Amino acid sequence: MCIRDRGRTDVFAQSDGLSGEGIESLFEDRENNIWVGTSNGLDRFRDFSVVTLTQKQGLSSAIVAAVLPDREGNIWFSTHGDLDRWNNGQTKTYPIHPESLFQDDRGRIWTSTSREFGYLEDGRFTSIEGVPGGNILSIAQDTAGNLWVANEPCLLYTSTT
Repeated sequence: MCIRDRGRTDVFAQSDGLSGEGIESLFEDRENNIWVGTSNGLDRFRDFSVVTLTQKQGLSSAIVAAVLPDREGNIWFSTHGDLDRWNNGQTKTYPIHPESLFQDDRGRIWTSTSREFGYLEDGRFTSIEGVPGGNILSIAQDTAGNLWVANEPCLLYTSTT
C-alpha cells in the first residue's frame, strides 16, 4: 500500500505491520482514521500509527471486503464470513454474509448477500422483496430518500418509504 503525504510517498507492506498484502478496501472515518481492509484483517491508521484487527481480536474472517463508519461511531465491515461491528474495542458479529455496505439517512445499514438485499436495523436483518442480492457494486440515496443500487449487470431503483 502506498501513501502520499506532503510530497513524500511511503510504502506499507505486511513486513511493516500491515495485516495482509492484498488490499481489499479503504475508508476514512469522521475522526480522520484511515481504515484498510486486507486479505488478512483490518488496519487503522491514525497519524501513521497502525492498529490491526484480525480474527484474534474478534473479526469473523480474515478478509475484510468493505468498511463503513456509521453516524454513531461504529465501524462496520463485511468480511468473507459475516458482518462485523466494531465499537470501543469490542466486535459484534451478525450472521449475514454481506457483499456491500451503505448507511441511509434513517441510519439503517443496507447490504446484500449472495441471495438477498436488505437492511440491518436494531440488530435484525430485513430482506426487501423483488431486489436480487449478488454482486452489488455501489449504493446511493437521492434527496427523496430512494435508493439506487448498481447490481451486476443492472441498475436498480427502490423506494425506501
